[in-house]
Amino acid sequence: MQKQNVFLQSTGKSDLVLQREGVLRKVSGNAQFRKRDCLVHHGTFILDESIITKISSYLPHPPEEPDYRQQRNHRSFLASLPEKFSAEQFYTDMLEICTGQKEKACNRTFSQWRSFYKSVSRQAKELMLEKYLNPEFIYFRP
Repeated sequence: MQKQNVFLQSTGKSDLVLQREGVLRKVSGNAQFRKRDCLVHHGTFILDESIITKISSYLPHPPEEPDYRQQRNHRSFLASLPEKFSAEQFYTDMLEICTGQKEKACNRTFSQWRSFYKSVSRQAKELMLEKYLNPEFIYFRP
């Protein structure tokens, strides 16, 4: 994100925060759970300020919170990434970091990678519906 002049720091268990007016505000969180032969990891970036209102109306205050939250409600605890932040550029930067190559060196465009991602997502959804939501899989005890 430094390539886009967005400076975040890691804090809490797995949060990325930016500092606004001397206060840490969460812009990204990650979670993971493991079950039998399954590992699910997900992360979020708040790209649009309007999503915070939705988060506030759908999610209750968490029972556990990182120290830096200081009992703040969602509205005062969360922030979106700046408007200048480009998710597409971030994707390209991450691809470069993870592969050690520039996107052009991989001979794939952003839309080709997006197509690949959609294909993997479709397969993951099918797996979730066929396996991970199946009570026999969930409650099976060896």
